Amino acid sequence: FAVGPPAIYALKFLTQKIHTVARGSFTSYADVISIMRDTTQGVQTVKSFQLEERLDSSMTGATDSLRRMVNRMSAIQASIAPLIEIFAGAA
Repeated sequence: FAVGPPAIYALKFLTQKIHTVARGSFTSYADVISIMRDTTQGVQTVKSFQLEERLDSSMTGATDSLRRMVNRMSAIQASIAPLIEIFAGAA
């Protein structure tokens, strides 16, 4: 009985964090797709105005943001199983 409330609170907290990170990763995915679409549709414009460096820096920022979000989500998901085992052992 004493294990239930802390376990529920911990799982609720981790679930909320996963939800927040997932929303951020979807935004990052959308940024990457948008940059790729703009690049492929406007290659002549990019080349004529020499915007390669600008697109490269924006793509680098978007992929770094996406990588951070995915790493955070993986870390949170990896922490759930040991937490459940700890609460199961305490019960």
